[in-house]
Amino acid sequence: MKITYSTTTKLRLLSQFQNINESLKVFADYHNVGAGSLKRWIQQYLTGGLANLERPVHNRRYPKKLKLRAVRDYRNHRLPTREILLK
Repeated sequence: MKITYSTTTKLRLLSQFQNINESLKVFADYHNVGAGSLKRWIQQYLTGGLANLERPVHNRRYPKKLKLRAVRDYRNHRLPTREILLK
């Protein structure tokens, strides 16, 4: 079962992580959060601030140009899916 975290919880965990001297893995394990999730939240926060940590209420709609650019990036540059999503 997938656990969802509120924006407040994500922000609190990121703040705590910033103020300690532990590895990401140890911190994530102690707080029962996936290390990958924590890494993703850090990246989201660094690229878009608090707004990037919020879960959307509805599915996002993307313009056709953006979708085609993502497909081209995947096919031509062999970028990892996560990197394409961040772009």
